[in-house]
Amino acid sequence: MEQIEDILIVDRDLVLDVASIPTNTHERSVIAQDLKHAIMDTGILVELIAERSPLKWAQNMTKLAELAEEDQRIIPGTVIVERDKVNPGRVFIFADTNLGQITLSGTTDDDLETVTQ
Repeated sequence: MEQIEDILIVDRDLVLDVASIPTNTHERSVIAQDLKHAIMDTGILVELIAERSPLKWAQNMTKLAELAEEDQRIIPGTVIVERDKVNPGRVFIFADTNLGQITLSGTTDDDLETVTQ
């Protein structure tokens, strides 16, 4: 099987080791990182800031699911986008890949994090 590898980016910056060489990330983490950056590029999370309309929230949640489904590494039909019941500003995205499940968690302040590595 082909190994998926990319440079690790945290807080929109390269992660460097002690020798100032970029750190790599592998497999599911790469897929999650790519999905995270694709979502951040769309601005969908920014649109949800202070949004009170349930209809607009539902539309944007659908957009997030469709965006995730576009990635060929994600198994079609496995993407679940949920709004946190405790913190309504937080969104969870679950998806299955051929390498296992990935989970992203983010708030409407455009700050997504990978939950599952």
